[in-house]
This record gives sequence, structure tokens and C-alpha cells, in this order.
Amino acid sequence: FIRIGSNATSSSDTGGVLATIGAALTIVGTTDSETVELDDTGDSLNASGTLTASALTGFGMAGSIQYTGIANLEINLGNGQDSFNIQGTAAATSTQVTLGTGASTVTVGGAGGTVQAVAGLLQVQGDNSNDTLMLDDTAATGATTGILTANRLTGLGMGSADPTVVNDAAGILYNGFSNLGMMLGSGADIFTVEGTANGTTTVLATGGGADSVTVGTDLSQLDGSLFVAEGGNSTDSLLVQSDHASDLTLSAQGSVGKITGTGINGQILYGGVGALTITQNSTNDKLEIQGT
Repeated sequence: FIRIGSNATSSSDTGGVLATIGAALTIVGTTDSETVELDDTGDSLNASGTLTASALTGFGMAGSIQYTGIANLEINLGNGQDSFNIQGTAAATSTQVTLGTGASTVTVGGAGGTVQAVAGLLQVQGDNSNDTLMLDDTAATGATTGILTANRLTGLGMGSADPTVVNDAAGILYNGFSNLGMMLGSGADIFTVEGTANGTTTVLATGGGADSVTVGTDLSQLDGSLFVAEGGNSTDSLLVQSDHASDLTLSAQGSVGKITGTGINGQILYGGVGALTITQNSTNDKLEIQGT
């Protein structure tokens, strides 16, 4: 167990800062169970940092922390309004990021605008009040496949050489965020929303290309507001599926449509959709159309 921070001891690592790292620090793990804990929880100032699959920079450090061959990387941030860019994670490393109480933003995506460098499992924990998690895959030009649940995002090339193949063991585990934004590229993307988190406003922007978004099939798993913003192409499609009892209402205000009702805990907003399809399972289900 390796602890790094100004208050680090052999048994604890809390209330310290990383700004005392004044030169390059290299960590080479020797076992498949090595854990590295980085503590910046004592930093109350606004800070920014960048993580790649091999290094952490920023957060007031004049130097950097290089790492390889470790099983677990834990990064605990302070209470400022932090900005953290996660450009990549190591395939053999489980990376965990915990935010403080400030209104912080975590952006997942490489400098080139794709998420394929996120090779190992990434866990991000907000403070349940004011944090934002953004995923930037806007530079992806080929087809991708992604799946979102109430606490996990997989696919889009994370942990897979083929961005159309979903690696269930990789991706992003998330919790405690007020806002979740996902920005896709210009390819023909296939994205499934199986659930959204309670208290989280979720936005999916599919970008260009002939994109296909499916929401469901258990609409009761939509605990937060979901906005699907497609590219406005006639080939962009949104399929809302319910395999449980549901009475739904379809309405519209301007260019934004809305789906609410019994059987769906949150709401679905959508725009730029070329074709909308709603399927319900029970013969007793109802669909009220107030506008399109």
C-alpha cells in the first residue's frame, strides 16, 4: 500500500495536499494487488489536474506522478471547485476518484476527443449535490455502441479495441453527480439507456451520423431526467420500450418532445429525432398523445 500526500503515514492518508510533490515521482508496482492512494483532501482552493493511463499532473504539483503495474489507484480531491480531465486509465488498474464538497467537474476523454484510452475500470464519486460528469467522444468518426444504467456507462471503445463491442468489465461506475453529459461522435452510434440515476440530469448528445437510441425496457429504472439530443438527421431514431405496465403521455413544446407517465419515474425529453417509436407491453397500457 503506497500513500502519497503531505499528511501521509504508514496507516493513514487524509487531510493533506499533493502540492508538496516538487519533482517527478515514479511508482512501479511489483504485485497484482498494489494500491496507490493519492490524497489532496486538504486542498480548499480551486484546482485542476489531468490523468492519463500512466501519469497524474496538476493539482498544484510542480512535478508529476508516473505509475505502472498497480492494481488500484485511488485519488481523493479537496473541497475547491476542481476540474479533472481523465484522458485515460491503465487496462490493469482500477481507478477510483472521489470529489470533495466544491462544485467540481470531471471530464472523461482524451486530448483528441475520444474515450478509447479509458482502458481500465474507472469509478467516480460525486458529493451528491453539485458535481458534473462529462464524457467527450466527439472526435470518434466510426460507429460506436454504448450502454448507460443508473450507475454505469460501458462501451464506446472503453476496454475494447472495437468501439462497437461492449466490455462489461470496463467503463465508468458513477454516483453522486447532479449532471451527467455524454457527447458522441459523427459515426453511426447505437446507444441504449437502461436507467438514469435519481437526482441526476442526464443529457445524451449523439452528434452527426445515423444514430439509434433505445430507452428501456424497464422505464421504472429512469429515476432522473433524460434529454436525448440527436443530430436532426432523418435517419436518427429514438425507440422507447416498456415491458412493464405503463400509461404514458407524449407532448411537445417547440422542438422538444417529452414523455412522462405512470411506469416511468423520471421523464424523457428529446430533440433532433428523425423517427420516434414507442412500444408498450401490456394490452391495458395507454398512450396519450398531446403533441408531437
